[in-house]
Amino acid sequence: MQRLTTGKNDRGAVAVWVALLLIPFMGVAALAVDIGAAHADRQRLQIGADAAALAVAQDCAMGACGDVDATAQALATANDPFGGPATGDVTDQSDLAAGYVHVETTSERDYWFAPAVATAMADVEPFAESAATWGPPSGGRSAIPFAFAACEMSGFGILELDAAGDPVGLNESAVGQRFKLEQSKVTNTADCPTKPQSGNWAPGGFGWLAPDGEAGEEPCSVQTEIGQPVDSANGNAQGNHDSPCYLALRNAIDRADADPSAAALLPVFRSNTAESINDPKTYLVVGYVAVTLEGYHFQGNRCYGESVTGGSACAASAGGNGGWIVIEPQRYIANDEDFETSPTAPDLGSAVVTLTLPREG
Repeated sequence: MQRLTTGKNDRGAVAVWVALLLIPFMGVAALAVDIGAAHADRQRLQIGADAAALAVAQDCAMGACGDVDATAQALATANDPFGGPATGDVTDQSDLAAGYVHVETTSERDYWFAPAVATAMADVEPFAESAATWGPPSGGRSAIPFAFAACEMSGFGILELDAAGDPVGLNESAVGQRFKLEQSKVTNTADCPTKPQSGNWAPGGFGWLAPDGEAGEEPCSVQTEIGQPVDSANGNAQGNHDSPCYLALRNAIDRADADPSAAALLPVFRSNTAESINDPKTYLVVGYVAVTLEGYHFQGNRCYGESVTGGSACAASAGGNGGWIVIEPQRYIANDEDFETSPTAPDLGSAVVTLTLPREG
């Protein structure tokens, strides 16, 4: 192809174009290199902030916040970004008393190209923030359809009650111990007011609840809330041993065998509304306790797991007309978005920790 000429020397034209396009080139480089690197740094800082907020919340939920700034710094350092070491800081420790923590993580980065385009960007430090809340559970969805009688839990020495019969605390000596709760028998009638069903609380130390799980939820799960009634259910109506509710029970026992910390948050009730033995029973929820389910034995020889003495639940006597379950109360920290918290809910040894958006202002 013949070259087009103007009759003039065009030497240096490329240099002129390079000079004219240098700034756009630098801008593209800044976008491709500096901003990409800063984004990677911020991701690492965000991981550190989230981890720090959860760690502080879990420590505080266990009753000892400790050195929260040291905790935040340790988690920030464990997730140092690529540009430089991270700094982790709890912004306002006065929020801890209200069950809230806000963490900020920052770092430094040397930008290579961006300052040539925007001088102000040279002073921009990578930054991230996160927050977490914690507190005793006030309502949520339980995968196992059980509720425990507060008076029965008190009779076993598991829970402490106030003068009104509401639970106010977990007895530390009961944690990790096995207890056999019978469905139709009250162990300590002095603690349990007279109710229908032969003078006992109906149905006894614990009761089946009516599942209300919808599509996408556990079929035997049930939603409860402190201060609200919840419908009971007949244990025989839960189906055969391969029904969803019995599968949920066996899965809970298997999880506890594999991981002793795999507790379940279950409601505690104070009263029921039955006027006669044949009336449907509705329990008033007054708190939540965490337990691991060890074994059960119900009518029809539906049994699984261990008895209170450590033997097979299937080899042991049912021990009551309605059967029994074996539980171990636990101290428990739940990272569970299915449960809500409230500062007025009783602290029965469990807390729910939730990662949340930082508050404004």
